[in-house]
Amino acid sequence: MGNIFILITFLFLTSPLSGLDVGVFHPDLFFEEFDFDETEEIALVDDLKLTRNKSLSTKVFSVVLDPYQKTDLYAEVISPVIEITKKNGDRFAKGETLILLDDTIYVSSFSKAQAFNNKAKVELETTIELYNDGLASLYELKEAEAALAESESNLILAEKNLKSTIVSAPYDGKVISVHTKQFELPQKNKELIRIIDDQVLTAKLLLSSDWIENIHIGIPIEIQISETGERVIAYLARIGGMIDPSSSTIEVEAEVENRTEALKAGMSGFARFLTSEEE
Repeated sequence: MGNIFILITFLFLTSPLSGLDVGVFHPDLFFEEFDFDETEEIALVDDLKLTRNKSLSTKVFSVVLDPYQKTDLYAEVISPVIEITKKNGDRFAKGETLILLDDTIYVSSFSKAQAFNNKAKVELETTIELYNDGLASLYELKEAEAALAESESNLILAEKNLKSTIVSAPYDGKVISVHTKQFELPQKNKELIRIIDDQVLTAKLLLSSDWIENIHIGIPIEIQISETGERVIAYLARIGGMIDPSSSTIEVEAEVENRTEALKAGMSGFARFLTSEEE
């Protein structure tokens, strides 16, 4: 049908009734309406992006400020609690002792393991000399080597158990809660203390997948804290690895500096992305 329409139109335009010269083809009458301006298309795309950016800046998200890290420290050995050096709310530095367990048994076990290891080393050296002189068999040599390997394994285990009587901080942070008491005998793998790193706080947001091309790492986000009314600036730090196909959303995470401790983990607020004019 399309070809028939074009043929009829062509015959009409080239006929005397059309007012045009017969046999003269006028392509502008066919294609003038479909002229393509690349500049106009680029401007249209830019306007669309600007519209999306503006809509993103007016969108408000409810957020909760989470600590950068939260860790539960457990008892790795069974021993009475001698001292709890940090309480709820106390700050600590990386490597600082938080809880001390009685190490009497573990010091003894370590010393015993050291003695057996030293003995095994001497026995292996002696057996090697005897083997080289033809006075010891290959079996006796391998037995001495196995005894040394076993003693070294026991020494490593004893050393680890001894170190486990000191519960140390893995990073700079703050105590959130203590789950044991002085002189209590916590069981192995029992939670002793919960700590956080709140020098940086994080806020998670769920964005429509349509906006993914309008965001990037480092883009500023304004958060108004509900508890204080204060406005703080966070920066987009992570963009989720995949879009949730069921909701067409992607999770992003922003970070806000908190070295002055003006903010508390668990605070809530409302966040919005800032436009380039507001940055």
